[in-house]
This record gives sequence, C-alpha cells and structure tokens, in this order.
Amino acid sequence: MSRAGGSGRSAKIPVTPLDAARWFLRDMALAAGYPVDPVPGADPMLAGYAAYRPLLTAADPWYFAGVIALEACKVVDFYRPEFSNEVMRHIAAEADRIIGREGSEVADLALLIMGRLGIGTVLLRGKAPDSVVGKIMYILMGSAKSAESKMPSPDAHTMLRAALKLGKPIWWRAFRKRYRLSFDPENEQAEGSLAAIAEREAAAAHAAGRAARKKEAVASTTFAGAMAQIMADDVLVLDEKYLESSTVH
Repeated sequence: MSRAGGSGRSAKIPVTPLDAARWFLRDMALAAGYPVDPVPGADPMLAGYAAYRPLLTAADPWYFAGVIALEACKVVDFYRPEFSNEVMRHIAAEADRIIGREGSEVADLALLIMGRLGIGTVLLRGKAPDSVVGKIMYILMGSAKSAESKMPSPDAHTMLRAALKLGKPIWWRAFRKRYRLSFDPENEQAEGSLAAIAEREAAAAHAAGRAARKKEAVASTTFAGAMAQIMADDVLVLDEKYLESSTVH
C-alpha cells in the first residue's frame, strides 16, 4: 500500500483509491470467513475489523456481499465523486476475484443492495443515521419471496440479511481518521518531504535570527548599564596644582 508523510496542510497518510478498495475488500472477506492475506503493513485499527464483526465458521460469498454493501455505502458520504467513483469501481471490479470467484455475482449483489438504499439520494447524504443504514437495507431488500428472482442462490437472501443485521457501518469512518485518498501518493510524498525540509530550514533561520537579536539586545543593555555605572562611580578629582593656579586670578 502506498503511503507518504503529509506536509503541514495534512497529517493524514495518502492512499490511492485502488489500494483503499483492496484493503477494504480484504477486511470484508476476513469477516466473511475467507482466509485471505491481509494487506502488508495494514493498520491494526482496520485489520481488527474481522474481530469486531461476528465471523463465519464457513466462508460465504453472499454474506461477503452483504458486508460490502453495508460498509461501502458510506464511501459516497465521505468522499468527493472523483474519489468515491474510483473506490466503488475498484470494489466492483475486484470483489469476486479477491475471494477466488469467477464472474461478478458478489459485486452485482452488493451493488443491488446498495442501489435499493439509494446511493446519492437523501438517505445516503447524511440524512439517515449510520445506526439505521443496515436496517433500511434490510427492509428495502424485501422478503425472500419478493427478492427471489434477484438472488443468485437459494440461501443468498438469508446470508444477506445476516450481514445487514451487523449494525452500523464503521470501516470507512475508521479509515478516514488516519488516511485520505490521493491519486498520486508518491508525488505527494516527495512534495511533502521538500516542504518539510523548507519548513525546518525556515524555522531554524527564524530561531537563529531571534537568538542573534536577543544576544544583541542583551549585549546592548549590558553595555549601557555598565557605562551608566562607570559614570556614576567616576568622581572628578582635581589636581591641587590646578586648583592653586585657578585661584591666582
């Protein structure tokens, strides 16, 4: 995963939409019972998602589709279209491949459930609390009989409902605490490094200037004080010969 140190404008680590989507899908797959390899260097805060959600004893693709739908619905809330569209495109393209499946049944089912919720509508633009998103999906999905024609297998409806009962979506909210999406993290890393060097040099020059001015002020004050003390202590003593000559007149 591409990472980079941020400059002063942002302390969050930039990550490409592709890397973020893959990271997300792997965590969802782990929660759905798939023994996928975690993303190298994954943040424990996110890698622990599978422990937060109930794990399946047997991997199930439709449960996987359900957790994708539940969590990915927040992408359009949190990111501008140029980023959210890329993330969703990668999720749709790689969801099945990550768990070793051919075709796009998992991705299609996840997108179907998200579409029922209404991506980009009032419900997903911050109008519905996160705590009820799963319940809304659960209701809008309909009964097993009404949704039967759209289900890829007889048990898909049951597994989707189980996934949507998990609660509120949390993965992308946690992700945003430390990471931000970027199309060019490596370039940002270089720019951030140069900016950091420039900031350090400017700070060092400023500190040196302040130290020099302080030293000069102290020296000036000390000299003036010393001269004043010398003048105060310097009593004029006239030579007696001078006094005698001065009284002749």
